[in-house]
Amino acid sequence: MNRVVLAMLCLMAVLFTPMPTYAETPEPRPDIEKTVNAPAFDMEKRFLKLREQLLNERCGVVDNCPFGINLTIKLEKRLLNFREKILNERRGTVDTWLYGLTFFAGLLTLLLVSAGVVSWGIIQGTNKKISKNLDEAEENLDATERAQKNSEENLKITDKRLEEAAIKTKNANTTLEEVTKKIEIANKNLEAANATLDEARKFRDEAQELRNQTERHAMQTERNAMQTEELLKKAAKGFEKDETEKNMSIVEENVGRVEQESSISDDVDNTAFEILQERAEQGDSSSQLQIAFIHEFDIEDGGNFEKAIEWYRKSAEQDNHVAQWRLGNMYEFGRGVVKNLEEAVIWYEKSAEQGDSNGQWNLAYMYEFATGVSENLTKALELYSKSAEQGNGDGQWRLAAMYEFGKGTEINDEKAFELYEKSAAQGNGIGQWRLGYMYEYGKGIEINQEKAFELYEKSAAQGNGIGQWRLGYMYQSATGVEEDLKKAVEWFRKSAEQGNSAGQWFLGSMFKNGDGIEKDFKQAFSWYKKSAKQGNEFAQFNLALMYERGDGVAQNYVESYKWYTRSAAQGREDAQEGMERLAKLMTPEDISKAQEAAAKEKVEE
Repeated sequence: MNRVVLAMLCLMAVLFTPMPTYAETPEPRPDIEKTVNAPAFDMEKRFLKLREQLLNERCGVVDNCPFGINLTIKLEKRLLNFREKILNERRGTVDTWLYGLTFFAGLLTLLLVSAGVVSWGIIQGTNKKISKNLDEAEENLDATERAQKNSEENLKITDKRLEEAAIKTKNANTTLEEVTKKIEIANKNLEAANATLDEARKFRDEAQELRNQTERHAMQTERNAMQTEELLKKAAKGFEKDETEKNMSIVEENVGRVEQESSISDDVDNTAFEILQERAEQGDSSSQLQIAFIHEFDIEDGGNFEKAIEWYRKSAEQDNHVAQWRLGNMYEFGRGVVKNLEEAVIWYEKSAEQGDSNGQWNLAYMYEFATGVSENLTKALELYSKSAEQGNGDGQWRLAAMYEFGKGTEINDEKAFELYEKSAAQGNGIGQWRLGYMYEYGKGIEINQEKAFELYEKSAAQGNGIGQWRLGYMYQSATGVEEDLKKAVEWFRKSAEQGNSAGQWFLGSMFKNGDGIEKDFKQAFSWYKKSAKQGNEFAQFNLALMYERGDGVAQNYVESYKWYTRSAAQGREDAQEGMERLAKLMTPEDISKAQEAAAKEKVEE
């Protein structure tokens, strides 16, 4: 709006400027006289030439005719008048041109100002548009840079996913090959199973017939026994000698029948074993595995490990993954064969490669604790995971322990709790007590001592030694349950009798203090010693103290110093104090003897 007003004012100034008329005679303007147009210059030149001519003539008249001066003067006056006229015309022409030029200059100025104002407005508008476009361009550039950055990140992610996809594809191909192989093995096993099923049906029919015969013989035996009893009663009443002898012969006959019938059930079991044995000798891997189980876990004979090894090996060499796992176990613990951890690893690997969950977690254990193979926690974690994914309770709780203690991975109590829970849900005794421990101390879950007690109780009922002493501790400390020292002693004893060092130490302390049971230093000493030999530093300290004081055993500073040394080596400061206390009462020879004994016993462990 301001620009329009300014343009209008400039236009009005030009339009209302007064213009000069030709009647006016302007005042002489020396500063403008120099400014003439082309006609004025021509008249000036004519005048100058004429004047020069007149002067020349005047000079000639004066020189030749003194009487011509008047004429010359008249002519000069005419010339002056003519010059004045010319100058007046020139001035009017100059002013007219000047005002015309001024008008056109004003008009041109107006046009230029208007054009400048318009141009300035256009330039300002253009500048704004340019600024806006520049801002938009910058935003677009930033967006483009961000998009490019995102594209690069997406490209990296895509590359990574492609690599993962390639690995998965490769693994899938490998898995497919393994599955194909397993399918082939499964088909073979199915065929063998079908054949075994037919044999089993035949065996079942035979067994049923034998069972029926056994029942018939049992009924007959019962009748014979009743008849025998009746005859014995008659004999007791004093029948005649010949009648008595006759009845006794019948009794002897019936007794023979009873003995014969009682052996029939054993014959049935023997017949079943013979059929299984026959199939095993024919090369059936399942039958070989069952025969090996029977020999390994034969309760009456205490197990025949050599026979078990023989049949496990035959079945394992036919790629039976269960037999391979059991054979590795026999080598690991030296049952029926010389202990060979490297050989155990070989058979565990064979079993694990076929997907056997027990073979997987046993092999993982070997990697975790560097048993028969170099330590590899990453490999152990991988194998435990595979076993756990198949629902193996042992694999689940062992994987949970890796997460709980940060072995091969970061500590993750929530993940550990989840896996312990899965293991416990399957009735695994170790999974149960470890889950109880998580509840007791609030690891991965809120503290719930009642729930902990419940899980310890389930574990203890299955005979788990740790679950038993944890349950005993709950009763002793009134944690999650009311205090009951007698029950605490009961569960500590069950745990101790299974060889659990913690249960032995707790039981020894109950005897020493007379808690829930009559005080008995000898019993306390006995249980402390059993626990101490397993490396329990608390039991070692208590045993050393009993030797020092002569409680439940003859006082013996050498033995006391030995056990203080063993306990102090595990970081017990009070054991170190006991050593310093005894050193003041012992000779250097006795101290040296105690130290040697401590070192020797540690090596034997």
